Amino acid sequence: MMQIRSADNELDIQGTNQEFMEFKSAIKQVTTSSNQTEVVIQCDEEVDPSPYTNSCKQLQVQLGSGPNQFIVVDTTLKIIGSPAALNNLSENLPIKDGEYQDNIHYHYDAYSFPDYVSSNSPEITLSLRQDIC
Repeated sequence: MMQIRSADNELDIQGTNQEFMEFKSAIKQVTTSSNQTEVVIQCDEEVDPSPYTNSCKQLQVQLGSGPNQFIVVDTTLKIIGSPAALNNLSENLPIKDGEYQDNIHYHYDAYSFPDYVSSNSPEITLSLRQDIC
């Protein structure tokens, strides 16, 4: 299951290649469906939040307007954005091609993607964990 940790202005999203592929598929489902405007993904509830202060049990992707907003409410990370913004996120997930490479992670924030990430959103790190057999 994906692991999401947060602090005041930071967000760390970790997952395996398969988990990020499922996340990408969920985003596509929301942006292309005429009757589904949100999807919820369950996350690892047992994850230790350190060095951050909180961990999230759910990831909610919601169709909205404008740049992506990343908002933590209780134990849920809400990502709300226009179809174009959500698609930009899905295209920047750390999904590997071919052999596993160590330390694949991306920064996804308003500095890197000012047209697609709200300036009110935290600094976001997307990290690929190796699949455990």
